[in-house]
Amino acid sequence: MSEDPIKTTEAQENSPIASKTSLGGQLLNHLMPTQQNSPKASTTSQFVDIPGVNAIGVLRFFAWSDLIASIIGAILVWINFYEREVGVYFTYTETNPIGIAAGFVVLFQGIITFTVFLVIAAICENTIEIRKKIDAMSR
Repeated sequence: MSEDPIKTTEAQENSPIASKTSLGGQLLNHLMPTQQNSPKASTTSQFVDIPGVNAIGVLRFFAWSDLIASIIGAILVWINFYEREVGVYFTYTETNPIGIAAGFVVLFQGIITFTVFLVIAAICENTIEIRKKIDAMSR
């Protein structure tokens, strides 16, 4: 029968640091590795959980979705606000320069945000690679 990980013994309750079998102890060992489970202790251990890898994917997703949304938004602005009616008694349509400029602003905003998100993602990837190389050199 397996032991309940939340159930603690008297020795675990009196210990200043949680036991390795308790839930808090597992979290503590993950955050602050001891000599037994540190990367220096064994040459075969690798970092499986690299913080930030999932965030990079999310950042790239939002970059591309923002670019696509801004292209669609600019097209919608140009379709809806390309022309305007002018005149009081005799109305005629003319090109709306503000509508055209607003479409370009939406498109430009999307391109700038797309670029910034991808640059931040590239910086994060490079930081992770640098961290991996530093950890490999310190072993």
